[in-house]
Amino acid sequence: MVEDYNGVKVADPYRWLEQLDSAETRAWVLAEAGLADSYLEKVPARARLKRRLAELLDFEKYGIPFHKGGRHFYSYNRGLEPQSVLYTTAGLTGAPRVALDPNALSTKGSLAIAGYVPSPDRMTLGYGVSVGGSDWTDWRFRDVIGDKDLPDVVRWTKYYHPIFAPGGKGLYYSGFPAPPPGEELRARDLGNAVYYHALGTPQSDDRKRYERPDHPDWQFMPHLTPDGRWLVLTVGEGEVGDKGLIMSMPLTSPRPKRRWCRWPRVSRLHTFLQAPSWVRDYGSPHNLATKLSAVGQRGEAPQPAQEAVSIYRELAGKNPDAFLPDLARSLGAMGSVCRGLGRHVEALHHFEEGALLLHPCFEKSPRAFVHLLRSRLGDTLALLQACGQEPSGDLLKVLRAFDSIRLCGGAANGRGRVTNRG
Repeated sequence: MVEDYNGVKVADPYRWLEQLDSAETRAWVLAEAGLADSYLEKVPARARLKRRLAELLDFEKYGIPFHKGGRHFYSYNRGLEPQSVLYTTAGLTGAPRVALDPNALSTKGSLAIAGYVPSPDRMTLGYGVSVGGSDWTDWRFRDVIGDKDLPDVVRWTKYYHPIFAPGGKGLYYSGFPAPPPGEELRARDLGNAVYYHALGTPQSDDRKRYERPDHPDWQFMPHLTPDGRWLVLTVGEGEVGDKGLIMSMPLTSPRPKRRWCRWPRVSRLHTFLQAPSWVRDYGSPHNLATKLSAVGQRGEAPQPAQEAVSIYRELAGKNPDAFLPDLARSLGAMGSVCRGLGRHVEALHHFEEGALLLHPCFEKSPRAFVHLLRSRLGDTLALLQACGQEPSGDLLKVLRAFDSIRLCGGAANGRGRVTNRG
């Protein structure tokens, strides 16, 4: 195979290896493996290293427990088992028993557990199975009380765990179209949608609850609010989380209406800290303010931005060393929101406060905070200039201290040089 790129001939003698399932490619892979094994078998230290590694890895291992209602689950490995066995107990004091032994799924070890999801009624355990390390995951379901598998299998899922609906009689999952036979490892991740599967029915009967044909590369990760009333989808383009979008769907209405959430409002510190991960990671007030401004909804941005400032102000009051930088960042976000709305006096106040808060952090660790402080000072000076003002008071002291440390080389490895590049 020789291709012509603008008059340049480029040979590609191994193009045939792109045919993953061809007999020639399989023969090549086997030959390569045989060659490697024949060399490694002759390495004198190999047996000793293998024996020593086995000794080091031969200790019991407990996984992080999880629970649903009064039923608890945890994984346990006696030492050298290929996969940890999942145990369950009724309550914290109940006698443990095996809920699922992944090592019994395949005699060749080709099936690996990709995750567990217990139902809210504690009767059913969903477990994901990956074949040969593939991203494709089949979700199977087990009667925890009866200690037997159910006939249900949900196929063609990747990356995202399903969630059980309230009551545990069905589940929502993020699925892809079944790829053509032989194309499983080549098919692109397109056409993702959210489905509902009722236990005891074939997957072909599953109802499609949400899709975006206008954005075939979007993917959806389902969540359920703690009260079971809303299905929440975090959305990404190719990977959930990179768009910062959330879609919500009420489950209590006979004809649910879909709408895009404005990120769950967080008004109290403990609510934020105890919120589900999709609220903390995707729906924090700080992130929401930035996202709303980015999509042109600036009028809605001040509320979550102010909530972020309030949350981090309370945290910084309890632990300044840990949270003052976060408070400064949230003040910067609030300043940016106000500036975008033309509220320059408010923006200047937030930028200046952020700079003053960062000053002691910068003095303790110049290298860690030089870029953040420089950004905050730059925002402050730009607004001062726009308002026809000059820096004064504490801000002027911070500026002089920043320049002094920077020019003396105080922001690299604790005392090394930092060059102001903007």
